[in-house]
Amino acid sequence: MRIPWYLVVLIATAVFGCALWLGVRHKDFIIAPDDQAIAQSVSEWKRKHPSLPQRKRALPSPKPATKTKAPPEKLSAPQIPLGQLETFPSLEHFREHRDYGTHSYIQLAIRLESSGKLDHALLAWERVIDSSDTNAAQSLQASKAITKLQVAQPIWNTDPENNFDLILHINTPTEHKTQISALLGQLSDDIRDASSYQVAPQILLKTTPQRDGYPSPPIRVWLSSTGKQAKETPQLTLHFNEGEAPLGEQLYMAIYRSISGQLQQSSELMPPATLSATETPRESLTTNLTRLHWKELCKSLHVEQEKVPRAVIIIEERSE
Repeated sequence: MRIPWYLVVLIATAVFGCALWLGVRHKDFIIAPDDQAIAQSVSEWKRKHPSLPQRKRALPSPKPATKTKAPPEKLSAPQIPLGQLETFPSLEHFREHRDYGTHSYIQLAIRLESSGKLDHALLAWERVIDSSDTNAAQSLQASKAITKLQVAQPIWNTDPENNFDLILHINTPTEHKTQISALLGQLSDDIRDASSYQVAPQILLKTTPQRDGYPSPPIRVWLSSTGKQAKETPQLTLHFNEGEAPLGEQLYMAIYRSISGQLQQSSELMPPATLSATETPRESLTTNLTRLHWKELCKSLHVEQEKVPRAVIIIEERSE
């Protein structure tokens, strides 16, 4: 007697289902096992699957001894010649050695400083800033040295007739006029001192009226020369909020960035570096801007004055 196929399928399904149910009825597939259950499972697996015994391996053949090479000696940076230290230097002094590199300038500055030639040492440190490609550590080293040496050095330009008339423009909303007015004297003195009296700063403070229904206008900062055809540095705008950096610090930052933007157009000197987190904008006018930077700034803003042609009188004599 043959069993119908559908009974075979039904019986096979029932047998498979019963076997599956009997195998998993005490298992939990939802809750993760605890550490004890995992450790027990691992130990049972290791007991049923013991590791193979360690095989003895032949020792590797010894390699022939080789002579260790001594590390190559670090080549010291080439020394920049000191030159004539008895003569009074110019602001461009040591610029002719800019191909020697940053390390050579630093070594030169240290040698000059140790020998007591502080005016020449200051110029060498300034060449690190404006005439060589430095990293952050070298810039910080030079800035600290410049700050220390400038205290004992006299001002560079002692003749007021040779000052460059520089105008600092500040356009501000009326709400900040009082606070900025209190900083004008300090701003003027800092610019004059940072340039070592090469610049005679003038500050032009203007107020921007507030329009009803519009947000407060920004503060605009830039520098220029004097006259109708005056040249200007890039304009910087800032929106002052009470919760941010003090207004004076933001003004110094705007002045520094405006000067940096102007000097980036010059191919003669390295442009001033971006300020690090430890540098303040006020100190950067002296440490990151060298006296040669200020001279280059005045040169870039200088306007040639047209000379008025003189009258020429020609007398003709008639011959009879």
